[in-house]
Amino acid sequence: RLGISRISPNGQPELWARTGAPRGHAILADGTHVISDVSQRAILKLNQQGYVIEKLAVKSDGYFLRAPHDVVVDAEGGVYFADPGYARIRNPIGQLHYVSANGKVNLVAQKLAFPEGLALSPDGSRLYVVESQTNQILSFDIMTPGRVGPKKVLATIKNESSDNSEGSLAGLCVDDRGRLYVAHQDATRIEVLDS
Repeated sequence: RLGISRISPNGQPELWARTGAPRGHAILADGTHVISDVSQRAILKLNQQGYVIEKLAVKSDGYFLRAPHDVVVDAEGGVYFADPGYARIRNPIGQLHYVSANGKVNLVAQKLAFPEGLALSPDGSRLYVVESQTNQILSFDIMTPGRVGPKKVLATIKNESSDNSEGSLAGLCVDDRGRLYVAHQDATRIEVLDS
């Protein structure tokens, strides 16, 4: 089983929690943690000591989650999360979901080619998503928490090597000025974009 580590004040990593196969991780305002876990096919809530309190989501719109990845928390205490499943360009089955603060889970967007990194704009009005297989950064205007407008392509970042036909973008974060930082695995660097 894979675990989640934290860095102690002396700089040493120490095991904080074991959930199975953790992917995304965010911290709620009350100090509890939200973890997406591929092996449990669930979004988990952990206390500050690293123990699972509850499963926030195992289904959305009546269907079981496939392989939840990244998570991001909004100002309402809700959680957006990516469920790429095993999506590819030829089989874009990836989805985005939302768990409200009161525990309601709903489908936000679908037909995505491996949605991976997630981030919110500083004002919370847009959801950014890395569509890994297409090497695109997508933008969704947030209408209300858990409901978004049509997807827009914010940027396409090309692969460095011509022999790599699959995507190479992964994680994503946004700073307080709205700049996006995108992990580019193929080029082993971080791309910085204006939004």
